[in-house]
Amino acid sequence: MLDTLCVPLIQAPMAGGPSNAALAVAVSQAGGLGMLAAGYKTVEAMAAEIDDVRAGTLNFGVNLFVPEADPSDPEALDAYATALAPMAAELGIERPSQARSTMISTPPRLITSWPTRSRSFRSRSVCPPPTTSLACGPWAPR
Repeated sequence: MLDTLCVPLIQAPMAGGPSNAALAVAVSQAGGLGMLAAGYKTVEAMAAEIDDVRAGTLNFGVNLFVPEADPSDPEALDAYATALAPMAAELGIERPSQARSTMISTPPRLITSWPTRSRSFRSRSVCPPPTTSLACGPWAPR
């Protein structure tokens, strides 16, 4: 892929961040590969942004989240936090009210909407985005 670009640069698709259609178009027009972050967007917003980018360039990609439920064991996390509590107290670190990090959890709406989002993306049009990347949730043994 990089050897086909005038500038060997792929824009990071930053979900919830500064990524948007204008940035993806600007990067692609400058010779790199502009990427859309579709992770937190609705199907409608994702489709509209793909159309906006396609109007400015044909060389772009879309990054999708492949959500998975948080596989962590809340009781094990709580036990771990309890075991670390004395060391944390010595350092003046207060234990959070909930040991579980909200940053590692996939929002439930993404998990339940994945089938719809995936179908919409695949059937989007005669001409799907030329490049797709996937951001997967944590891998858990089955």
